[in-house]
Amino acid sequence: MEEWTWPRTHPSPHLITGVLMLALLLQCIQLECIRQAETLPRPTPPSLAPSHLFRSRTHARTRRAVMATATDARLLHG
Repeated sequence: MEEWTWPRTHPSPHLITGVLMLALLLQCIQLECIRQAETLPRPTPPSLAPSHLFRSRTHARTRRAVMATATDARLLHG
């Protein structure tokens, strides 16, 4: 009697088991990360934090442009 083998057209049961175990491991890691994140201290809300930390890049660019224009004007008009 011939020994039965897994058909080549189907994925190996070891592959299926490995993929399921990997998925379970990733799920456990994700849950642990979420659990740890919940125990971290909450960041200070913007209303209580120093305002200079929340200046936008646009604000900085505008300030630089104004300063550059003022410098150009001084150079042109002595």
